Amino acid sequence: MVRFLPVVAMAAFAFAMMPQAGCGKGIFNEVTSPTPTPFPTTVPSATPTAAPIGTIFTMRGSSTQTGSEGGTCSGATCAGTGGNCQCTKFAGIALSSEGNLTWTADVTVFLDDCITTGYAGGFCCNGDGTFTATQGSGASASTLMMSFTGPDCIDVTNLYATSVSGTFAIAPGTSTGKFANSTGTGHFNMSSRASDGAGYIYGLGQILLGGK
Repeated sequence: MVRFLPVVAMAAFAFAMMPQAGCGKGIFNEVTSPTPTPFPTTVPSATPTAAPIGTIFTMRGSSTQTGSEGGTCSGATCAGTGGNCQCTKFAGIALSSEGNLTWTADVTVFLDDCITTGYAGGFCCNGDGTFTATQGSGASASTLMMSFTGPDCIDVTNLYATSVSGTFAIAPGTSTGKFANSTGTGHFNMSSRASDGAGYIYGLGQILLGGK
């Protein structure tokens, strides 16, 4: 049973909210006599053209929080204000407009930059991550890769459930098979109960298969 995110994230959030000793001049160096920097102007090399419109992409299915650990999911240095990040992992199956999918998602949550939801113990933290959906198996499998950003929240009014809301962009360079070179964008939500990590996923957007 997975209950890592509420316990670890709330502890980190409480630590981040504690007043720091000293008042000084803050963490930033004093800046004197700044030199104005001209704002760069970008001129297109050719007349821009509109990107082709894709088809409606939908998905809905199950979601399970499978794990949580300190640090970023990629292993890179945490860019949070105080360097405190958490990697939360999800997995599930989904029915989509492109057929049945199995999927995994890794979300890096920045624990130093959380804000309260207005309820004691409830808060939202910024995060980003990757979503990998697979169709088929073996050599014939097709993989749809997405990157996403959005808030990761602890919902006190729903028994401390985790809710991830993200805006996604399909990654054409890393998708494979029928999804190779595909582009698109959209929005999705993942949720998981604090008691057992089980929940749901829902997504809506557009996809341009093959990028054309």
